[in-house]
Amino acid sequence: MCDDRNESLNPLPTRLTSRIAPEIYDQILAKLYSSKSALSASSLVCRSWLPVCRFHLFSDVTLSSAFFDFLVSSPHAMLTVTRYIRNATFRGSWCATITTPSAKSLLVHLESLVQLRLETWSWDGRGWLGVAMFAIPKGQFAKQLTTLDLRRVHFSSFAVFTHFIGGFFMLKDLGLDNVSWDHEMGKFRRSSLSPATPVFQQLKKLCIKSCLYTPILSWLSSLSPGFSEAVTDHVPSTRIPLEELSLPDILPGEVGFIGRFLRSLGPSLNHLEIGFLMYGSDVSTARDILGAVDLSLNANLRIICIHQVVLYQFPFSAPSPSASHFVTMNTDILPFMMFNSPYAWIFALLSTVGSSSITQVTFHMWLSTESQLDVIDWQCLNRILSKSAFRNLQDICFSISGIGEVGVEQWLRRRLWNLHAAKITVNIPFLE
Repeated sequence: MCDDRNESLNPLPTRLTSRIAPEIYDQILAKLYSSKSALSASSLVCRSWLPVCRFHLFSDVTLSSAFFDFLVSSPHAMLTVTRYIRNATFRGSWCATITTPSAKSLLVHLESLVQLRLETWSWDGRGWLGVAMFAIPKGQFAKQLTTLDLRRVHFSSFAVFTHFIGGFFMLKDLGLDNVSWDHEMGKFRRSSLSPATPVFQQLKKLCIKSCLYTPILSWLSSLSPGFSEAVTDHVPSTRIPLEELSLPDILPGEVGFIGRFLRSLGPSLNHLEIGFLMYGSDVSTARDILGAVDLSLNANLRIICIHQVVLYQFPFSAPSPSASHFVTMNTDILPFMMFNSPYAWIFALLSTVGSSSITQVTFHMWLSTESQLDVIDWQCLNRILSKSAFRNLQDICFSISGIGEVGVEQWLRRRLWNLHAAKITVNIPFLE
């Protein structure tokens, strides 16, 4: 019996393993994608395992100084490793020391690159970044790059920013987080648009955070500089077929423009993340939102995420009597102004939904005590979510920050009395 056990632990004979389809080995090795050490060890087992191991090892890389030097100094690595790089991140001040010839020699070999991320960067339009990317074989990056993500990047001017972004006309996913430019040169001008500025006909997903929305969206949609002062009933014709849009921190002065931009997207939009920066208990911004932001034309909207529900405010003041009993008709917007809460815009926004395909609504909420929940008119929220526009609602989510898990779920469920009968799932994740 002992011999049988030992024999069962021995490797399978070659006559059997040679008959196993390579696809089975590929599936097994794919399960190791999160373990760099296991993939590195597996790549040394046999020659047939090497390509799939390299695919998972180098598909997503952060180009540190040491790794960059290794690639550009090794012709073998340049030929055998770079072909597997699909997602590349350039991060940190060391990137400023890269020479143009070195950058060009690397970038020209990134034939599989589809996603580029730049982090913690300052660029004036000169140096290797612009020269290398736009001097390599014509159109390579413009044709292959589909995802561009900029985080904490500063440009010397808005023109430099648009010139850089405009070079990637096949983008499907654009992310801008804390992107800025020098103010003295940062005003939006028609002259800043190059005649070769492309139309982003492939762009499906746009996420902008901690940026000035108006100049960026104006440029992307090729709207006139005076669009933000246009009459409120003007609906522009945008050429961006956006399906997913994230604008989580809209400034008060941008409310009118954002409202018109949302209407211009029409039925193409199906996922919206939106939030307005409010100043304490001031309700003036909430009143501005009432007539400016309208989702009635976004007929295929399926997911709505509400940001900036920051209940942790000083000083805390209880709301005045609710006007929720007025919310019986979609046209009754004015009564929301009577509700003395900076979050009345949430009800106004949800009451304008024109899609009957809403399946998920999410609230990103920050609080520290249960009493802070009272600034939200829960009766009004229950009534709105029970309307026909939300008849396909399957999931409502409260993403909670600022407090531990103890008791919060019970606080929220007590206030969502109308959702239990509708059999809507309530998710309450907690964020650190």
